[in-house]
Parts: sequence; structure tokens; C-alpha cells
Amino acid sequence: MPEVQRKLQRGNEYVAQGAFWNAIASYEKALELDPGNALANYKISFAYLQVGQLDKVESHCGQAIASNPEFAEPHNILGIAQLREGRLEAAEGNFRQALKISPGFVHALCNLGGVLVQRGRFSEAETYLRQAVAPEPVCDEALYHLGLARASLGAYEEAEALVQKVIDVNPNHLGALLLLNNFACGNGQFSEAEEFTRRALAIAPNDPAALATVVGLRKMTVDDVNWMETAETVAQGAIGPIAESQLRFAIGKYWDDLGDHERAFVNFRRANELSEKLASNKYDSRARSAFVDSIIRIYDSTRIRQTNNGASDSNRPVFVVGMPRSGTTLVEHVVASHPDAFGAGELNFWGNAYRAHETTILAGTLSDGVRRDLAKDYLQHLTEFNVSALRVVDKMPGNFAHLGLIHSVFPNARIIHTQRNPIDTCLSIYFQKFSATHTYATDLAGLAHYYKEYRRLMAHWRAVLPPGIILELPYEALVNDQEGWSRKILEFVGLEWDERCLEFEKTQRRVGTASKWQVRQKIFRTSLERWRNYEKFIGPLMELEDLEW
Repeated sequence: MPEVQRKLQRGNEYVAQGAFWNAIASYEKALELDPGNALANYKISFAYLQVGQLDKVESHCGQAIASNPEFAEPHNILGIAQLREGRLEAAEGNFRQALKISPGFVHALCNLGGVLVQRGRFSEAETYLRQAVAPEPVCDEALYHLGLARASLGAYEEAEALVQKVIDVNPNHLGALLLLNNFACGNGQFSEAEEFTRRALAIAPNDPAALATVVGLRKMTVDDVNWMETAETVAQGAIGPIAESQLRFAIGKYWDDLGDHERAFVNFRRANELSEKLASNKYDSRARSAFVDSIIRIYDSTRIRQTNNGASDSNRPVFVVGMPRSGTTLVEHVVASHPDAFGAGELNFWGNAYRAHETTILAGTLSDGVRRDLAKDYLQHLTEFNVSALRVVDKMPGNFAHLGLIHSVFPNARIIHTQRNPIDTCLSIYFQKFSATHTYATDLAGLAHYYKEYRRLMAHWRAVLPPGIILELPYEALVNDQEGWSRKILEFVGLEWDERCLEFEKTQRRVGTASKWQVRQKIFRTSLERWRNYEKFIGPLMELEDLEW
């Protein structure tokens, strides 16, 4: 129908001008003439996406797909709408369907990579994003998502270079500016980080992510009331659950910094409720207990005492383990301030190794050859971070689950176990936005259960690992006797005392965790027994009060 084509063409012209409501009117006229027209339904769904009418996007994409099941573009648009609604699993399915129909579809490759990053599947995301950045001209969104994936895998220099390329192509790319803010914070360059935030807010004053970055730059004060009022207005508006969750965490920190603990907790609770609803995988307490049972069964005292011919005699690796928010970053920073040590951050190596060899590990049949390969690969991985340091610190907290495997490969490696008041630890986790892999972090009861299972597993390692392998380090003791415990730490890992370890806040190195601001400050005691400010709100955590630690 020529008239339908004219209406579509007119709509396309309006889209090019950014006049999306006019475009919608033209596409609606085309659909009045031909309701089942797949192209018209796709075009109007794109326009509705630009004006935030996500229900209309879903309706018209559905009609386009029904009319032409081999039409890839509507699946991609539908996936974007679902992503904005926080429906990550559904979005992933539609991006995959778009690629099944059109394998080289760059935008679908980019979007699938982006949703996989949000779901914490960084290596898988990288596979698709590498394909998305291959064609010319390079898609800036694909570069951005690839930078995010590489940063999440610890390749910060490459990530920063990728994101800088985004800025070179598009100086106003909001996500890239905010990621550069994150990199600057990680490097301790807070003035530069603030400049990236300022640029982002100049482009989008009410953007939830840009507003949320402000609280990570410093402690908030009453002078930031305008920020709080803006953030609260935006949070109450028509934004998606992902954006609101991020902003609620930030507002919670604002009120916590000001000492209004009730308002702080209301926002932290809302942030976690939203995060929990968005999660495709819920915390499974039975599965976690079964996992701990299996590890305890496999790595009993007999197996721990066995000589493994594939093991390495290297003492270069130092492992800092414990619960998140228990002082692992602080301890790493103390050691990394020594001229003969290097802090590599949180490495995913041992979690990946466990998943790759889970069947043989649980069967107790891991071969000497596999251990030999793991030792070789891990030592090579450490050299990618630093070639010459005598000690390299891997501070992945969750490695507490893999100490049996680690010890079987590196029996001479030293393990520092950081402990902090159980309720302070869990509350600090609850107040942070963690990745989707931390399924326990959004629910107080889940946190309490996860903590008790962690404690049960650590008690097992103390009982079966050889004496002198683990240094138990109480966070509170380090805070109250910084020099005494710093000396113990260095002696434990086999390094001579160095005064620079007492002034760790001056050490110039990248920090990739939520503690990137705190470790740039001198040790402070305000975090000790912080939970008492929130006692009336945290019922499920109170069962941890009497635990020995």
C-alpha cells in the first residue's frame, strides 16, 4: 500500500528529528491502514521506547513478531524494554532470539553482552562484546560494555583504554563518564572523579546513576541537602527498578552519613527489596548448606595431609579471605604498601577453577596433572599483574570456600582470615550494592544464614589445615593496634618490617572494591559496633550477636 509507505516514511523523518510523538502519530495512521504490518509495529515500538512507554513497546513488538517471526529487530527492542524494567532473564532471551535470527546483529550482540554483565557473567559477556566491536564503525555502546566487563574481570588498564575510546567517539556518553569516575576513585584520584561526575550531571542533571556517584566521593553533610532533595524526587519518579535501587543505596548513605539512621535504613531496605525482586536466582539456604557439607566431607584431615605431586612449592601467593566488608581490602592495602609486595585485588581464578573441576573435586579424584596445571596457570596469572614482587595478594573474600583446593595446589601459601563483628559485617553488606552473584546480600535472614555457613566452614579449615597456615586477624584489633598487627601480618607472610605499611593511605595503587575511599584515609574507629545504631531494624541479624569471633 503506497499510503502505508508514505506514513512510515513520514514517521521515519520525525524520528530523525527526535520528534517521537509526531512519529508515533504517523506510525499509528499506517497501522490503521494495515494493523498487521510488522515493520510499522516495529517502528512504533522503537518510538514508544524513546518516550518511555514500555507497555506499548511490548504490545507492538509482540504484534510485529507474530506477523513476522523471522524479524530480528523487534526482539532486540523488546529486550531493551524488558531490561529497563529490570526483567533481565526475559531481556536476555529476546537478545538471544534476535541473534538466532540474525547472528551478526551488532546491537543485539551489544545488548546481550550488557545484560550478561548485569547478571555477573563477565567472561560470557566478553565473548559477545568482542564480536560487537569488530565491525567498523565501532559501536560506542559495545565498547562501553566491553570496558565494563573487562573492569569486572580485573583488567582495569584495558578497560580504561576502551572507555576512553568511547569518550573519543562520544564525549557526552553518560555511562563512560561514570565508569571513568569509578576508575579515578579506584586510583585514589577523587578530584578527577568529581570532575567526571560534574560532567555527567551537566549532561543529565536527573540521571539516577550520575546522582548516585556523588556519595562515593566523600562523606555527605547537611550542605548536600539539594542533592538529597533532587535524588529523592528522581527516586519517586517514573524510573525503572534498577535505577531506583541504585539511587536508594545512595540516599541511604546520605542519611547514614548525617546520622539519621531510621531514614537511612528505610532507603537501604527499599534498595535491597528492589534488588531481590530483580534477581533471577534467589538465595537457596539448603543448597548453600549442602555445598558446605560437601566441601567438609571431601577435604577432611586425611585428604588435607596427603602429598600431592602436582602441588607447587611457591610461597608467592598470599590469600586474604573472609566475609565481604570484613576488612579484606584494608589488609591487602597494608601488605601492598610494602615495596616487595603487590595487591592484585579480587581474582576470580579459584571460583572458576572450582566450577571447571567441580565433578572431580566432589568425587575426590582431582589429578596431580590438574593441580600442576592450576599452579602453573595461577602463577602465570599473577605475573600478569606483577613480575617481580615477592608476594602477590589475592584478596577475593569468597576464596574461604576453596581453601582445601588452594592448599592442595599451594601448600606453602599463607592465608590471612579477616574477621569483624558479625552484625557489623552483615549490615555493611546490606548497605552496599553487590553484584547479582551475591544472592544472599539482599535479605537479612539470608545474610545471617550465609554468615553461619561461612563460620562453619572456617571452623573446619582451622581444624584440618596445618598449624601456621592461617593467620586469624580481627578487624577490630587491627583498628585498635595498627602497628602491632601490621607487624604480625608482614612477619606471617615472610616480609621484613617497613614503615610505609603504617601509612597505607598514601600508597598509590588501584583499589577496585567498595572500600576504595576508606583505604585512602587513616584508620578510623567509627565503624566499630555501628550496628547498634540500627538494632531495632535488623531482627534476623541479632541471632549473630552471641557468636564468638
